[in-house]
Amino acid sequence: MTATAEQLKSKKVAWVLWFFLGMFFGAHRMYLNRMGSGLFTMCVGFFAFITSLLAFSFYVFIFLAIWWIIEAFRLNKMVDAENEFILNGGLEDQD
Repeated sequence: MTATAEQLKSKKVAWVLWFFLGMFFGAHRMYLNRMGSGLFTMCVGFFAFITSLLAFSFYVFIFLAIWWIIEAFRLNKMVDAENEFILNGGLEDQD
């Protein structure tokens, strides 16, 4: 097993992170080196938690739930894209 093969991301790990920590923490995105959107999800989740006693927090929870469901359809492609990036040595595809 090469150093590159050890760096490849697992779909199983990504799915577990998505299911348990994805909605409020964006852990699956951080695992896939998408720090910006992972931190955005974490900030929105923290905002929803802090404002959970206010009426408009319902809409924040709805936004997070919709985002979480959309991520389910995109997750395998995100893992494949990250693994392709790793296998290319960190270079974008130059087709």
